[in-house]
Amino acid sequence: MKTVEVELLGKLFDGMSNGRIRPEHLEMFIEKPDAVFAVNKWKESMIGLLPDGVRIASTIICADGKPLYVAKVEGRQSRVIWGKGESLLYVGEIDSLQLIDGKPLYIVRNYDEQFVVHGEERSEGFLYVQAPLQFAHGKSLYFARDREGATFVVNGGKKSKAYHGVYCLQFADGKPLYIAATDRGGAIKRVVVHGTEEGEGFEDVSDLRYTDGRLFYAAWRGRERYYFRDTTIVAPVMSGIGDVQYANGQPLYVLRHDDRVVVVFGRVSTVSFGKISCLQCADGKPLYVGITKDHGNRSSIIWGNEVIANEADGEVADLQLVDGNPLYTIRYVSGDIYVVHGRERSMLYRSVSGLKSVADLPVFVGQHSQKYFVTIGVLKEGLDESRPYDTIHGLTVDSNGVSFIGINKRRILNVTRSL
Repeated sequence: MKTVEVELLGKLFDGMSNGRIRPEHLEMFIEKPDAVFAVNKWKESMIGLLPDGVRIASTIICADGKPLYVAKVEGRQSRVIWGKGESLLYVGEIDSLQLIDGKPLYIVRNYDEQFVVHGEERSEGFLYVQAPLQFAHGKSLYFARDREGATFVVNGGKKSKAYHGVYCLQFADGKPLYIAATDRGGAIKRVVVHGTEEGEGFEDVSDLRYTDGRLFYAAWRGRERYYFRDTTIVAPVMSGIGDVQYANGQPLYVLRHDDRVVVVFGRVSTVSFGKISCLQCADGKPLYVGITKDHGNRSSIIWGNEVIANEADGEVADLQLVDGNPLYTIRYVSGDIYVVHGRERSMLYRSVSGLKSVADLPVFVGQHSQKYFVTIGVLKEGLDESRPYDTIHGLTVDSNGVSFIGINKRRILNVTRSL
């Protein structure tokens, strides 16, 4: 038998054993073998084998064809494993694992100290290191607390001055941006720090954002609270305000008054609810879930001033706008979950995670029949579903298609689906 025929038969038996090639495909295989394999558009390549006695304690990252993950080995002991290589054995937890500049970057939380590791380099030890780690312009960014209670921002291994506390840490225009608590005239004030420049001291600062080269935040000056753009007051803040976002240069937030809440974006919404969730800006208009508790937990999905969907019961989450239609999950008291896109509703799942979209179609990890699947689409007759896996990690969507890491019987597999 020719080598090509042996390879085709091998692929056939493998496809039958994993359920991708069914009896109705066998006649097709005799006539046109390649057509059978074209039926399956989900491609697998094995990138590793899970060692015996190891439990994966993080999501798996695939880089250069090798798996990167945290392995729990004995009790509280952990290792970082990248391909066939292993880090030192740590007695504690490993957090915020990522691959940066071709080297693993992570936090080690031992009993007596915490530190950051990047490849072979490790930071000094601290009492506490805040996750997640950020990385930009060749430098890591995080804040840490020493045993004396002082808090430092650490950027590229260099510590800032000591503060009483640090909040809302982020990169902005290549420099650290954060809110810090510091001494000003014998009193502790909150200041906005960008790089090494400290702003005015306030009684409190919150909702720090950096948008289009401008700083936005809310701050108390005396007994009054204001929105600021850089150092300019934009508007006073009313009491009962929720977290603030900024879109198109305007604050977007929830305002509470007399047990009712409304959305404010440029102007106050005319519709109020008992609770509001999933607030965001979509195509220049507020998108959110308004929950009315007067007649049960009825949820209305609002886009701008228009109600675009209603749910009589259940909890709506993961809301986004795809092709002009709302995409979300809804979980009922029974624990059953559905994915909804416009007027289309999925089959029942025990769990749903990683909800995204590609080519205006929903993509998510769903669990049913005690297995996990990656699914494209919602309606059963148009469903494009991967084969089942014991676990799924790192679902990624881009213009080329879908990719993820699947584990079946200790085999670590890189799975792709081109579109």
